[in-house]
Amino acid sequence: MSQDVITYKQQTVMALNEEQVDLLYSDANLSYIIKFLRAGPRTVKELEKDFTKKGIKKSDKSIYRYLKNLTEVGMVAKAGKRITSKGASELQTETIYIRTSKMFLTENLRKKMNTLDKKDVELFYDTIFSLLAGKFKDKIKSDKGVDKLINTLESKKFELVNDILGNADEETLGKVNKLDWGLLDYLIEYIGWLALSLDYNVVEEIEDCCC
Repeated sequence: MSQDVITYKQQTVMALNEEQVDLLYSDANLSYIIKFLRAGPRTVKELEKDFTKKGIKKSDKSIYRYLKNLTEVGMVAKAGKRITSKGASELQTETIYIRTSKMFLTENLRKKMNTLDKKDVELFYDTIFSLLAGKFKDKIKSDKGVDKLINTLESKKFELVNDILGNADEETLGKVNKLDWGLLDYLIEYIGWLALSLDYNVVEEIEDCCC
């Protein structure tokens, strides 16, 4: 008989930084670990069996190394202990590992923009202003306001996505977890912008920032 004692509080959603994304792409085994942990907290032995089901043989030493790498960048944590009764007076404990977040997202637009050259960013926003003002000149009147508007909408969108995912039931989260990285990014973008249109007065924000 086994019982899991979970002491780690898992986030619902977390944006991955460049270091974390690069690490995942550097070694497919690390991505496998992250995928296996979608099912919930797991021991090293269970992760070893998960690899075997994929037709990949891995030693416990290799898996400990993968877990160490993922822990160091903040994607995996020790969840607690699994306590197994072996007899009337014999208990066995194993460390169980968990993803630090149920769902990982790639960096949002604002973080990516912060890595670009300042002149390129200024040209980027000036171009957005020119394009939008060509059709919506009665609503988009300030090039300086475009930066503020995008920053505001990105922040609000991320808040809404967190709220939506945080209130999703286990069945729905199970569907989300079956999506690969690329489709997950599309999902987040779509539900984010749809949620903005349903929950937020975007027109009022445009008028406040850009007029």
